[in-house]
This record gives sequence, structure tokens and C-alpha cells, in this order.
Amino acid sequence: MTEAEKTYGKWFIMWFDKQGVFQRIDAPEGVFYADPMPVKHNTRMHVFFELFDYQKGRLAYFTLENSVPKLLDIDIPCHASYPYVFRYQDKYYMIPETCQLNKINLYECVEFPIKWRFNKTLINNIHAADTSILYFNGLWYLFTIKYIAGVKKFCIFYSSDIFSEW
Repeated sequence: MTEAEKTYGKWFIMWFDKQGVFQRIDAPEGVFYADPMPVKHNTRMHVFFELFDYQKGRLAYFTLENSVPKLLDIDIPCHASYPYVFRYQDKYYMIPETCQLNKINLYECVEFPIKWRFNKTLINNIHAADTSILYFNGLWYLFTIKYIAGVKKFCIFYSSDIFSEW
């Protein structure tokens, strides 16, 4: 075990297969997998996740039929994790954690599952982590962990339109 693995641990991804048996995907030496987000597209299950090399998190995916990870084609200049993927108006969107940018950004998929482009900043001037979004009773709710003076605060924002002010 490397020093980085001793510090951060060695994470992996598990799921139940169709027979109800746990399946495990171990990361190769020198990286770990975290924050899996399963997305069923047509008949295939894609799993988006953070691939962390103990220095920088990058976003990747694999399918359950072929667990070989592929890095996403997405322009994020810092550590990225927690790839929250959702479907809206027949398009896939992602809100990855990029707290070093001090904003919550929305990305749109232009070629599923690999190619993503920046769509807009949802909330600016916020040091936030693990953002999830939900549409309920005519409103969008954005749940996130906000860091305020080193303290984690759970926050909820809402909007009538995902592309407008929060």
C-alpha cells in the first residue's frame, strides 16, 4: 500500500448484479474510485464517478458490461468529483463538484456518455461540495454542502427554472 493509499484509503465501486450478488470493481494501483452515479441510457447502465490519482480528481465512466474506465471529455481546470448526472428535456446534464472554482457549474452532454460542455454557472461565489438537484412540484431544488469559514453547512436553494437565478 502506498503512502497516499494509507492517507486517503483505497476506494472501489460495488453494485448488485441481476442475480442480487455484489459485484466489485477495484481501481488499479495508484488511483481510487469514488462518488459513483449510475445512469441507465437505452439498455445500458453507465456509471459516472471520480477517478482520483491521489493528486487530482478526474471524471470518468464505465458500463456495467465493460468495467474499463474512460475519462470524460470535459473541460474542468481543477479537482473534480461527485458527477451528479440527470436528464431534463431529453438531454443529460451534470453538476460536478468543483469547489475550488467557488461556483456551481452545469454541464450539458453533447455526445453521451463521453463529451460534455459547460452550459452555465448556476451559483457563483460559493465554496460548495456534493451538489444534487431535484425537480418537485414545479420547483427545482439544489442541495449542497457549503463551506463557510471552514465549517460545513447543508444548504438548499430553489428556482422555478433550472437556467435562471437561484
